[in-house]
Amino acid sequence: MPWARGYRATLAGGSSVLFSIARTAHREQLFHWVGPLATEKVYLYQRKESNLQIDSLDQARNVATIITTRDFPEHQYLQQLAFNNLHLTSKAVDNFRMLMGYRGELTVSGEYTVGFLLRKAGIPREKIARTNVMLFENVIYIALSKDIPLTEVARWQKALDRIKLSSNYVNIINKYITD
Repeated sequence: MPWARGYRATLAGGSSVLFSIARTAHREQLFHWVGPLATEKVYLYQRKESNLQIDSLDQARNVATIITTRDFPEHQYLQQLAFNNLHLTSKAVDNFRMLMGYRGELTVSGEYTVGFLLRKAGIPREKIARTNVMLFENVIYIALSKDIPLTEVARWQKALDRIKLSSNYVNIINKYITD
């Protein structure tokens, strides 16, 4: 199931679970939370061939277009900083397609998410360069719909805590979260 559909399903109830999601102030009351799973740094990215030297948010503010996904934490963050050069997409994978199609100078992604998005978009990793600008860190969790009883949420948390104590946890995180 696509992530956006999973998000809507978990938000709507029906005993749904979403793996994985950034826990933000905006989302805090929308779900029950199990985690944390990992912490992900969110950076600005550009085409490798680009001549831009982006070392600060002020420099990023001066490019023509930053491509980001509507209502994602990255969009909300840049909007709060009054960036007026944002082009919004409905799918994160489109951000890199548009970047490579010269429809913007920069895009935004988490350090773990970028590899997945590039593979999905069919873009070789070496075509993209991370800038020196880290926007923020996301703490990644599992979200459970609000209709799931708190006793079940506690069972999930207890199970995750047990897994985190095992040597398998790093393998799981490497397979499903990191690049």
